[in-house]
Amino acid sequence: QTLEQTIAKTMKINVTKTVKECMKTNTAELASSISTQLQEPVVDSFHQTMREVMVPAYEAGTRQMFEQISSSVEAGLELKQKEKDETAKLVNGMMSRMDAMGKTIEVLIKAVAHLQTTTQQNQETQNPSGSVPGSTTTSKSVPPSSPAIDQMELLRRRIIELIRIQEYEKAFTQALSVSNSAMALFTCTHSDLSSVLEGTTPVLSQPIMLCLMQQLGSDLLNDEDLNVKVAWLQSIAVTLDPHNESIKKHIKGVCHQLVGNLQAKMQMENDVTLRRHLQMLLQVIRGIGNT
Repeated sequence: QTLEQTIAKTMKINVTKTVKECMKTNTAELASSISTQLQEPVVDSFHQTMREVMVPAYEAGTRQMFEQISSSVEAGLELKQKEKDETAKLVNGMMSRMDAMGKTIEVLIKAVAHLQTTTQQNQETQNPSGSVPGSTTTSKSVPPSSPAIDQMELLRRRIIELIRIQEYEKAFTQALSVSNSAMALFTCTHSDLSSVLEGTTPVLSQPIMLCLMQQLGSDLLNDEDLNVKVAWLQSIAVTLDPHNESIKKHIKGVCHQLVGNLQAKMQMENDVTLRRHLQMLLQVIRGIGNT
């Protein structure tokens, strides 16, 4: 019996050891076999998934993104083009209004000049000596056909005489009637600004002040007597009545033109003090134009 137990125990140990070794060997071989068999299908499946799912999805997403970007860019370009067309249309409209305003101002100047000439002719009929009414001096009349007399010089003399007797409205009317900014500046330099515009009541009418603003403003880029131009423009700007019936249809066009000339002059000007005066004038003119 002891022998049988010893043999049984020995056999059990050996059999258990043999089974364990066989199971270990079979597990490794089984794992290796399964790995070998599954490797190719898994790789093929991965490649197929990439071709049929991942790549098409990526391409579709990229294509959609580019389509959205393209649509946004095209919409932006269309908007820019529309804004450009609207701006061009607005500029053309402003140019047309400026041309119309210039013609209206010219007609206004001629009308005032014609009225002034008619008044002077009536006065000369009553005063055949040819002197200016109110003047204490007399002068010999000059034959109108005399070629030696410069017509512009005659006009300057006439303006000086009118200023001397403080007939400022007539003086500036004659100066503006020739549509020459130099003649308008000549009249300003020989007139007392405080007497003309800075009193309790300005001695110039609203149309004459507007015409004077237009002619002085058109010559801003010329540095000749620039301080005189700026001083007169400042006084005119604070004296004009934008609601006056005789000028309210034309004042915005004149102010718009003057704003452009002021901005151009400020870009060219290096004098800080003068730039400050131009900036102040610009703000006033903008206020009048927006009234």
